[in-house]
Amino acid sequence: MNRIIQYDLYRITGKRGLFKLIKTASKDLGFRYLLFYRLLQCSRFKLFFKILLRRTSIQTGIKLGYKSKIGKGLIIVHWGDIDINNDVVMGENCSITQGITIGITNRGDKRGCPTIGNNVWIGTNAVIVGKINIGNNVLIAPLSYVN
Repeated sequence: MNRIIQYDLYRITGKRGLFKLIKTASKDLGFRYLLFYRLLQCSRFKLFFKILLRRTSIQTGIKLGYKSKIGKGLIIVHWGDIDINNDVVMGENCSITQGITIGITNRGDKRGCPTIGNNVWIGTNAVIVGKINIGNNVLIAPLSYVN
């Protein structure tokens, strides 16, 4: 089992192991999506995992860009309407909730995608856009617009 997947599982459940992985993936749709996302990034069977990821995306409303760089320990606290652009860089041990958008802006001096540090908690319905850097140990409040 991939180390990043083990770390994601440990951060969610506090335990490791194949049995715990199967049990958590069967009950928690947010973790299932994250599992397929991680497997897509490290597997040779990309088409298979893209199909599973797309199916789970329709069920959950989560859309993480295939090319985005997301560190280990991501927790999807509540799933639904989560959009993260392909060019986003996110550090380790981040927590995201439902309704968030992390994306690109195509105008002005902030043209580009955000870079998010480690240990960041992003609240419900937060929007983060533009070429900005968010540091470590940050809490982004619910209903925030960060640019």
